Amino acid sequence: MQLRPYQQQQDFELRKGISLGAIIQMLMSPTGSGKTEVAKHIIAGAQAKNRRAWFIVDSVKLLDQTLERFYKDGLVAGAIQSDHPCTDYRKPIQVATIQSLRPRLDYPATSD
Repeated sequence: MQLRPYQQQQDFELRKGISLGAIIQMLMSPTGSGKTEVAKHIIAGAQAKNRRAWFIVDSVKLLDQTLERFYKDGLVAGAIQSDHPCTDYRKPIQVATIQSLRPRLDYPATSD
């Protein structure tokens, strides 16, 4: 997958953040600008290093589209979405809807 110059810059900035220890990052860009392509590029690198990655979307339609595009490029991902056929929390790559994650954020952290 070949990134366009502006996507290469986005990729560079996100990777720089990762190298500086930012474990949560967000890429905001206009519709159709290739955010998923940039994410696939970064997530492919994470997969090659046996690392975990999450891609968060705001609708089931986008979740399904993202899973399909990931699978086409060899990125095997699980889905975090109620009753979704691709739900598999063991997979290191997860695609989730924010609506499915929100209830999980309501629980207080446990202490040992």
